Amino acid sequence: MGKETDEKYVELIQRIGSNLFEVQGRFLSLDKQVMAQSVEQVSVAMEIYRYMINHYEPQLEEMEFLLQYENPLSVIQSYWPKPDPLLGHTVMKKIREDARAELKERQEKESSLHGKLKKSARDIKRENDRKNSGKEKTGRTREKGR
Repeated sequence: MGKETDEKYVELIQRIGSNLFEVQGRFLSLDKQVMAQSVEQVSVAMEIYRYMINHYEPQLEEMEFLLQYENPLSVIQSYWPKPDPLLGHTVMKKIREDARAELKERQEKESSLHGKLKKSARDIKRENDRKNSGKEKTGRTREKGR
């Protein structure tokens, strides 16, 4: 991993750890009946955290995508429907695809804007060239007439 990837990974794991701590705190404050209904959600959150610590192979684009969110744990959890330790690679593959799609869309928007700016610059240059060309002709005619 490169330095930037390492830093993003540490930031992501810290944020997910903080998100997990919040989930656990909310869980522990529930009454027993609601707690029983929420066990699966907490189980998935724990599973995600363990996967990210022990098995995740950091990809810069995925981490940048997840770090856009205050709660990357809930983002991953939205892709991870039920407790299943084998689901981690599949979930991260889907996140990678979404991150790439978002990046492509952003690049297309930038490219489109860049293209419009280049066209405008060419149009302005052509107009200036025409104006300058007209001035040169006028200047030459005056010299001949003298």
